[in-house]
Amino acid sequence: MKSLELAKSICSCKEVGRALKDSTHPCHKVVMTQQEMIQGDENVRQRPEPWIGNLENSKVLFISSNPSISDDPDISIREDFPTYGTAEDVSGEFFVNRFNREDGAPHATFNYQDRANFLYRSNDGKYRGKGNSFDKPIETWQGVYERAKEILGEGCDPAENYALTEVVKCKSKAEVGVKEASSKCIDKWMHRVMEISPAMIVVVIGAPARNNFAHNLADLGTEFGTDSKGYQNLGQRGRALRDIKISDFGGKRRIYVFNWHPTSMIPNKSELLQFKNAYGPGLVEWMNHVAIGAVEIPASPEALKSIINNKTEH
Repeated sequence: MKSLELAKSICSCKEVGRALKDSTHPCHKVVMTQQEMIQGDENVRQRPEPWIGNLENSKVLFISSNPSISDDPDISIREDFPTYGTAEDVSGEFFVNRFNREDGAPHATFNYQDRANFLYRSNDGKYRGKGNSFDKPIETWQGVYERAKEILGEGCDPAENYALTEVVKCKSKAEVGVKEASSKCIDKWMHRVMEISPAMIVVVIGAPARNNFAHNLADLGTEFGTDSKGYQNLGQRGRALRDIKISDFGGKRRIYVFNWHPTSMIPNKSELLQFKNAYGPGLVEWMNHVAIGAVEIPASPEALKSIINNKTEH
């Protein structure tokens, strides 16, 4: 399985050890965020996170900034997440099978009758989510699911048909170290992630992913996803023309769509996070057809512009 081999490579990234020893390394800031929580025990250090969901069969791929970290002082209630005390093979299996419902004690929950969706298993065996609660989903996971559901329908499932990866694979809070590490991490891993994902729709979520990834792709342009205060005034067509583009990054032509992060603080977030409101139901239906392979990606930016003009309102 290609995804398993890549997951093992990413979670054992050699740059982590180099960055810990070299203060000039671009990844130094992000890897040092764990120093306090590991208290000198490298076996407690959490590994880089390759992705969540089913990368190898993903019809939609989401890209965010970097994964947050479960760093509670009480280790027993931290996420039971692969550390450097966990074997590489076991760690790789964790990321590939994170939502595996055949596991009686899954690493993360989805569609279980007796548990809320998008909780993680803690070291003490209990399931926790936002704020260490037992019933509140991890906000980013839930938000990504809601957007995947808009494109793929009610049958969307992180174990089967969509995935979330990050610009920077190492974990931190509040995107600490993302700006510094992004170029290095993209060069090392993003092309390989994109090679495995068959997704024709890529959703870039949030300002850090936009700034540190999308704006470096010439096909998308530096206006892609900008200006949160004027977002509502652009209207569906204006937003779509600016924030839905074609790119050949990674050697495969795909549609790139911008969306604000589920935890962002933009005006009218509850409405404008929804694709049907941001871009209109006609484009959402078209994105579904692209994702499932029912229609081809437009041959040129001009052809895409024509589709947008035909399927949106001013």
